[in-house]
Amino acid sequence: MAGAPGAPGPVRVVRVDVDRPVPEVSAMRTAGGRYHGAFVIVERSGRPLGNFEVDLDPAGIPAAELKNLIEEHIGDAWSGPGPDRPVVDESRLPLISVVIPTAFQRVQLLTRCVAAVCGQAYPSFEVIVSDNRPDDGPERAAHWRQLMADPRVTVVAEPLTGSSAARNRGVQVARGEVVAFLDDDAVPVPGWLLAVGRRFALEPATDAVTGLVLPHELETPAQVLFERSGSKVAHRYERISLAGGPAAAGSGAPRRGRFEVTAWHPERPSVPPENYLIYRVGRFAMGTNMAFRTEVLRRLGGFDDAMGIGTPSLGGVELHFFVRMLFAGGRLTFDPEVVMHHTHIREYDELRRKLYSYGCGYTAMLTSLVLAQPWHLIGLSRNVWQALRLFGRKFFTERGAAAAEGYFPAELSRAEMRGFTIGPLRYVYSRLYLRRARARIAAAQRSPAAQR
Repeated sequence: MAGAPGAPGPVRVVRVDVDRPVPEVSAMRTAGGRYHGAFVIVERSGRPLGNFEVDLDPAGIPAAELKNLIEEHIGDAWSGPGPDRPVVDESRLPLISVVIPTAFQRVQLLTRCVAAVCGQAYPSFEVIVSDNRPDDGPERAAHWRQLMADPRVTVVAEPLTGSSAARNRGVQVARGEVVAFLDDDAVPVPGWLLAVGRRFALEPATDAVTGLVLPHELETPAQVLFERSGSKVAHRYERISLAGGPAAAGSGAPRRGRFEVTAWHPERPSVPPENYLIYRVGRFAMGTNMAFRTEVLRRLGGFDDAMGIGTPSLGGVELHFFVRMLFAGGRLTFDPEVVMHHTHIREYDELRRKLYSYGCGYTAMLTSLVLAQPWHLIGLSRNVWQALRLFGRKFFTERGAAAAEGYFPAELSRAEMRGFTIGPLRYVYSRLYLRRARARIAAAQRSPAAQR
């Protein structure tokens, strides 16, 4: 936490079910001291309806006052019946392969994650833990045995460093019709798999399903600032469907609309569809809570091994795949019932590096798209002014105002902007690094020691 300018105090994460009595919120921490704010998540029968953050004085918030705050911030969603939850016959639910890439550096969090997945009330699933730092030591072998004590869990090794390679290894061995991904520092809510399977069963045309990523805790300044950064999936509380344009526009260049996606609101049919620049679909998706039809993953060649955590590119791989999928005419559904709780980065210096990696990953993603499909140069050039406006609004208007109010440090924004400038070079280097790494792995596998 050292070095965090104007560090915010800890914030209590409070979950309130509207069908139960509203609780009071205490400011006292189990670890000592007190909370200075409350991040309130309002739910009904496991489905989040909205969230808001309020200051928390030493006396806490009485139940009656919290109820008034919920009505003020959530509005009609608080008192209304909410969207129907359709029932799907169990026979229609797909077999789901849950892939968890890990470097086994956070064993306690990984164990918690696997236990939460195995505790899901879902009829047919498997768990694939993809070990991205495999070794032959007895401690690692003991961890593998511990995880595979549950027969639904398989551990596989992927020596090529990077979250993309680890995910691709999981896809290789997956038996499910659907592959769902989460990170080892995340915890799915009890109905997560059922929500994923139900959405794929109800929407045969959907290629991917994503959902909410909510904070598991906000105990440190870095965790609070990450939640405020806007560098994660937006907190949306209605189902949204997105579709890309057709795969081709005759024999000529792709039409302008192909570089946009259309988003519509199935739960609010009176709301007109919206168009988004295809390179902004990250606002509807995050790598720690995404699922795809296995056929789509394999048809599009999986994730780019030169991108993601653990590679010189540092990130961008999830958005890269979503753009490719939508550019090919695919369809994505964001479902607020698909909920993941995430343990955000706890240390400030690590947060600064993470935001830098987000900047690198974004422009590395654009570089990869252009190198593979030069048509993207047309889409980027046609929308350069829109992109500059959005960039200015985020980093100078919104983040600038937040920095002036002490809400979000300017140096974190500068770190992310530095990443934008270096991302293309890091991606080119990552391609070279990947080639050498594959050669080293192949040589090691051919060695006499590996043959024994």
